Amino acid sequence: MAQVTLRARTLDSTQLVQLLAGYQMLPQLWREIVIDDAISSIQLSASESAQAQKQFDSHYQLSTQSAHIAWGEARGMTTAQVEKFATRELKN
Repeated sequence: MAQVTLRARTLDSTQLVQLLAGYQMLPQLWREIVIDDAISSIQLSASESAQAQKQFDSHYQLSTQSAHIAWGEARGMTTAQVEKFATRELKN
């Protein structure tokens, strides 16, 4: 069974799902998964990706690469996940 560590707690997948349900976050998670599935085939051009990244950085006031990386790390996100998150709005 897969485990995830959040702060000082290590949870297995069942415990994580139970927490998400208890905090009423499962409907939001399912909604986001459906959106990801729907937009997965949309390809952005390099200029569209760059523009989405620029808007993202502006919105979150990330003026340097280190600020960009720190923003993702503070949210437990890899650089690739932050980039996906930044371009996701444009795909919707």
